[in-house]
Amino acid sequence: KLDMESVGFQSFSSVEVLHQCCNDRQWMYWAPGSGVFYNLGKTMVFLGHSMFARHFDPRGEMIGAMLKARAAGYDSIQFTHHVEGHRRRGPDTRPIHKFEILATQLVFQQSSGCPEPQYASSFTSSWDGHAPCHCNN
Repeated sequence: KLDMESVGFQSFSSVEVLHQCCNDRQWMYWAPGSGVFYNLGKTMVFLGHSMFARHFDPRGEMIGAMLKARAAGYDSIQFTHHVEGHRRRGPDTRPIHKFEILATQLVFQQSSGCPEPQYASSFTSSWDGHAPCHCNN
C-alpha cells in the first residue's frame, strides 16, 4: 500500500476531500471518510506551496503559478506537506502538516462555496464516489 501523504495521488484519481472556497480557486484537504469525492484530473504533486510557486512562476507568486499551471492544462495541484500552523503545547511548536489540494480549473460561487454548474461533475459522493454530489446552499 502506498503512503499517499508522501507520494500523492495519480492523475484522474477520485479522492475524498473537505473543501472551502477562496476567491476563484478551490482549496481542499484530503479527508478519507468524508464521503465527498473530487476527481483530480491532470495533477502534479509538491511538498508545499513555495516549491509549486517557484516551479511555475519565476517570482514565486502563488496566483501567477496557479494561472500558469491552469494554462499548462493542470486541473489540480497536490501539496503533501502544507504547513497549516504550529502546535502550541508547551515547548512543542512543531508545524502541523496537511495534505492540501488546489483545483485550478474550477470557478466557485462565492456566496455558497459550491462549484458552478458546469464543474459540478468533478465532485461525487456516496460509497466509492458513484453518486452525484449535491451541494447544500
